[in-house]
Amino acid sequence: MSLGVSKGCLGQDKSASLCSVPPPPPESSLDDTAFSVFITAMSLFDSLSSSSLSSEGGPRRDNVFSVFFVFVSLLFPLLFPPPSKMKFATVAAAAFMATAAAQEPALFEELVESKSSFLRAGKADQTLVKNGMMDDNHCEELYIPAKQYKQFWSDQGYKYPTYTDGICPVPYTTYDSKDPDATYPEVTHVKRGVGSTAASITFENCGGGDFTFTAPTPTKGSTVTITGSGDLTGVTSGTYLIKADYGSISLVDKSESLADDMSVNIKVLLTDFGTLTATPPALPGTTDSKIEINMPVPNIGGTVTGTTQGMNQEGILVWCMKMTLSL
Repeated sequence: MSLGVSKGCLGQDKSASLCSVPPPPPESSLDDTAFSVFITAMSLFDSLSSSSLSSEGGPRRDNVFSVFFVFVSLLFPLLFPPPSKMKFATVAAAAFMATAAAQEPALFEELVESKSSFLRAGKADQTLVKNGMMDDNHCEELYIPAKQYKQFWSDQGYKYPTYTDGICPVPYTTYDSKDPDATYPEVTHVKRGVGSTAASITFENCGGGDFTFTAPTPTKGSTVTITGSGDLTGVTSGTYLIKADYGSISLVDKSESLADDMSVNIKVLLTDFGTLTATPPALPGTTDSKIEINMPVPNIGGTVTGTTQGMNQEGILVWCMKMTLSL
C-alpha cells in the first residue's frame, strides 16, 4: 500500500471540468494511511521494547512503550473510526501490550537458560566464565568459549583487569540483561543486579525405613544443613551415597562406608560452589540415628535435584530421600 498522494486529477488534463475541483479522497485512504503509520510505529517500538534495563537501572523501556500503545490504541479508533483495519490495529495493540507484560519473566527465564545451557549441554569444560563489578549495584559475567579464550583475552582482556574466575557472588542474584560481545559474538555478557538470596528446599521419602529429613530455609551463597533421623536398630555396617545434579550436569555422585565421613568439592565453570560434607549415623544404629549433610547453595537460577540412600550390612535399603533445591 502506497503512502503517496491519493488519486485525483494529477496526471489528467487540467482543462477537464472534472479537474476544476479536486475530488475528496476515497473513504478508505485516510484509514489506510493511519493504519500504515500505526503499524510502522508499532514495529519500531516493538523492536525497542525488547531492550533490557537502562544503564542506570531504571524501568524497562517496554513498560514505557506499553503506556504509549494504551494511548494509541484508545485514540486511533476515535480519530479514524471503524474500518476493519483500525479494528485490527486496536486488537494488535492489545496483543502487543500482553506480550510486553510477559517479557520480563520471559527475559529472566531466557537468561537463566542461557546461563545454564552450557551446563545442561555438558560443556562445562569448554566454557570459561569470569566476573567483575560494573558499578556498586551490578556485576557482570563473561561466558567465553574455551576455543576463543586466548584470543579474546589477549585482545580484550585489558578492559577487565579486575575480573576473576567464576560467576558473580551474592548479593548479585538477578539476571538483568544478556548481550553478545560486539567483537566476539560467541562471547556472552550477562549483567546481574542486587536481588533476593532466597531459595527453597523440599524432601520426598523414596522408601527404605521411616527416616525423616528436615532443613532450615536455604539462602544463595551459603550452606544449608540437612538432617535425617530414623530407626537404624540392628545396623552395624553398610554404605551410603549422595547424588546431586544441576540439569544434566552431575555435581555430586559419591558413596562411602557408614563408618566414614564424606567430603566433595563442587566446582563448575571455574566457580567453586563450596564443599559438600556428610556425617553418617553413628554405629551401631539406634532408634534415633542421624545423618547430617552440609550442602552449598550456589548463586545460580534453576533447580538442583539430589538423592541420598543408606544400605545396611545386608544390602537392604534403610533410608532414601529425594531433594529439590529451587534457586
